[in-house]
Amino acid sequence: MLTFSLPSPEEAMRVIRSQLGDRAPEPVMNEVDIYEQYFEGLSQAELSIAARSAAKAAIMRNEAKVTQDDLIYALTNRGAFLLDDEY
Repeated sequence: MLTFSLPSPEEAMRVIRSQLGDRAPEPVMNEVDIYEQYFEGLSQAELSIAARSAAKAAIMRNEAKVTQDDLIYALTNRGAFLLDDEY
């Protein structure tokens, strides 16, 4: 049987940055601490979906970069989606 663990906050941030590429928000000090609470319970696949959702929001506004708010909103929505799925 294969078991997979959820990514650490640092791994989660790497997944997000990898998915966003040039669209990623500018790095800030303690970035992992800012987003860590939003990573809880999210797999790498869920993090990738959130990153694409955040990128889509930026594209819809015709902006080159994802904002911190875009990313937090997308991560929060993925977490809420998972909670809804459990019931």
